[in-house]
Amino acid sequence: MLVTDKKYAAADLASNIAPFLDAPDHVALRQALTAAFHATLADAQAWIPKVAKDHVAQNTGRRVDLVSDIARPFAYSVMAQFIGLPSDLKQLKSATQSFFHLFAPITDTATFAQTDQGIADARQLVASHITKSPKNRFIGTLRDTGLSDATVVDNANLFLADGIENIEAAIVMAFRTLSKQAAVMKDGTTLDAAILECLRLSSPAQIIARVLREDTQLLGKMQPAGVQIFLALGSANLDPAAYANPLDFRLDRGVSPMLAFGQGRHSCIGRQLALLQIKAMLNALIAGSVTIDDIEE
Repeated sequence: MLVTDKKYAAADLASNIAPFLDAPDHVALRQALTAAFHATLADAQAWIPKVAKDHVAQNTGRRVDLVSDIARPFAYSVMAQFIGLPSDLKQLKSATQSFFHLFAPITDTATFAQTDQGIADARQLVASHITKSPKNRFIGTLRDTGLSDATVVDNANLFLADGIENIEAAIVMAFRTLSKQAAVMKDGTTLDAAILECLRLSSPAQIIARVLREDTQLLGKMQPAGVQIFLALGSANLDPAAYANPLDFRLDRGVSPMLAFGQGRHSCIGRQLALLQIKAMLNALIAGSVTIDDIEE
C-alpha cells in the first residue's frame, strides 16, 4: 500500500514528478530519471523492434484498425515491459486515462474526484509491482538511484502515460502522413528525418500547461504570477516564421526547433524511446502485409 502525504492523490503525485518541479529539486530528480531511463533503453533497443514485428505479424492478411489493432496494443506492450509491469491492457489503460487531467484545468468537483481516484488506482497498481519488477526494467533501475518508492512509483506512471497515449497517436499520424510519401516508404534511410517531420506536422502533444511563478512579460503584456499559460506546441511547429511553407512535408528542415518533445530543462527525457517505438512500428508496417482501415481520415 502506497502511503500518501497529501489529502489528494493528484497533489501527492504532482509533488513527485519532474514536470511540476523547479530547481534544485527538478535537477536532482531529472538526473536520476535520465540515468535510469538510459540504462533501461540500452536493453530495450534490442527487443522493441521484435515486439513491433510480432504485433504486425499477428494481423498478417487481416483488415485492421490502425489504432485499436496495432498502435495501441503495441504501445501498451512496450511500455509495460519497459517500466516493469504485467502486460494487462485493461489495467494499464485504466492507469493512464486519468494522468493527463493533471495538465489541464478541472472545473467541476465530480471530474476532479474521478481523476483523483484514477490517479490513486494507478499509483497502487505500480506500487504493487515495485518489488517484483526485474532489475533491468525502469522501476528496478530507478530504485537503484536511491529515490523513495513514492517518487519511483509516480515517475514510472509519468513515463507509462507519456509512452502510451502520445506514442499510439504518433504512430497513427506518422503512418497516415507517410502513406502519401511513396519514396520515403521505400527508402528506409530517410525514415528518421521523415518521423521528425511527421511529428512537426502533427504533434501528438498539442499543448503543455504551465503556471507563472513570477510576474512575466509576454507579447508586450505583463502577466502576473499564478496565471496559467498554455504552450501551443502544435501551433509553434507550424509557425510560418520558423518554417517556410509549414504545411509542406520536407526532409531537409533539420531537427531544431521542432517542439514535439519540448525544449530546455523540461524537455522530454523519453525522446529516444518515443522515436524508437515509432520507427520500429513503421518499419514493421512497411514490411508487413496488413490492410489498414480508414487510412485517409
